[in-house]
Amino acid sequence: MRRCNRFIWHMLGLLIAGLLPSSPLAGETSEVPPAKAKVELNYQNYADWRKHILPDTGELAWQQIPRATTFKDGIAVADAARKPLLLWTMNGHPLGCT
Repeated sequence: MRRCNRFIWHMLGLLIAGLLPSSPLAGETSEVPPAKAKVELNYQNYADWRKHILPDTGELAWQQIPRATTFKDGIAVADAARKPLLLWTMNGHPLGCT
C-alpha cells in the first residue's frame, strides 16, 4: 500500500476514534469500550448533536482574514498598509502524496 493511502486511512481512523469517546452524548463510555459505545441520533438529542458537530465562532475566525485573489491585488493592499506580503505557492498533492 502506498504511503499516502496509509496516512489517509490512519487519519480517518483517528477522526472516527476521536468522535465517539469525546462526545457528550455517547453515554457512559468510561465503562464501555469506545468501539462498543452505543450512539443514537433521535428527535430528543438532535439539537445537542448539531451543536456538538457544528463549528463555533472561534473555529471559524480564520474565515474573517481578508485575502487577495490575485498577486497584483495583494501587492497593492500590502503596499498601502506598509506590511509584508505572504505568497504561498504549492505544487503537487495537498497531503504530500506525489
